[in-house]
Amino acid sequence: GLWLALGHQHIGFSTAPGTAKVLAELMLDSAAASRHTAFRPGRFI
Repeated sequence: GLWLALGHQHIGFSTAPGTAKVLAELMLDSAAASRHTAFRPGRFI
């Protein structure tokens, strides 16, 4: 699978570490997915 963490714009240095933590949780732990459902792109569909 390909995992992307995009969209940090000009605040990337301050927000990227948090995004990296969330992304690592999602990649390594299937239970983490339930904690991050509010941020799924599909919520707009």
